[in-house]
Amino acid sequence: RGLGWHFPPQVTKNFLRANNLKHLIRSHECIDSGCSQAHGGQVTTVFSASNYILANNACVAVVDPNLNVSVGDAWNEAYVKVEWMNEQELQRLAQTDLGDSEGFTEYEFSLVVPPGEDLGVEFSLESPHLEIPVVIDICDRGCFAVYNASDPEYRIEVGDAVIEVNGESGYAAIVAKLLHQNELHFRMRRPRRIEIHIARSDCPSNMDVLKFPAGGYAYTLYSWGGIISRFDRIVSVNGRSLGADMQLALVNDQELHLRLLRYAPPDLYAATPDERRETFIRRSSSACWEDREST
Repeated sequence: RGLGWHFPPQVTKNFLRANNLKHLIRSHECIDSGCSQAHGGQVTTVFSASNYILANNACVAVVDPNLNVSVGDAWNEAYVKVEWMNEQELQRLAQTDLGDSEGFTEYEFSLVVPPGEDLGVEFSLESPHLEIPVVIDICDRGCFAVYNASDPEYRIEVGDAVIEVNGESGYAAIVAKLLHQNELHFRMRRPRRIEIHIARSDCPSNMDVLKFPAGGYAYTLYSWGGIISRFDRIVSVNGRSLGADMQLALVNDQELHLRLLRYAPPDLYAATPDERRETFIRRSSSACWEDREST
């Protein structure tokens, strides 16, 4: 995943002729429209998972009785549905279900956003497990920068998570407050910063549970072999911080250095036997972990 080879139209033509074929249909490449045709109509790429990367559509390729290929109707729905997560015993968590705050720094602050001004901040909203917007960039100008310049007890840092805004939690409610109210009270959590050194040969094989958005931090849909919990965000792999680059490093590099941000205890709601086993393994092999508190 995330790898492949580019090939020109002549290669397609030669392949089809050599194998007595009319058309090549391929997948596993995210297409914004869900389906596209190339190489003079000889190649169709189809992708049937909407919102896999940002806001792509899903689609199908339609093959008629004469083996002619056409593009079907596109659709768009949530990539991870709540009911799917419930079926897999993946409990969605409200902001107050982050577990004991021991080991985490929490702080609060208030802002009044003047008319015409903005917060000057970028959030990551990708993870489906903890709906806590994570700060991934603070601009030089904006209300967040002004607040930090006032020398508060806790400056807002990249990686800090928004737990509540004006008493409301969850992506939709928090974004609505930020867009429509100018008096804002934030409750924040600073993550624990985790660094892991591991050989590629020791990594779990289920790479497909790791998700790498084009922007923001990567995450895992399930506990990844006791190494990464579903409440973590992956900041970088071997110094690479973009989604595709992190994927390449995980696949190609033999020694891995992962930097994580942890927002809740890793064994929080470890509902399944496999997850409880992974938590036990993680604790038993803690010698390979370097756990750094955020300062």
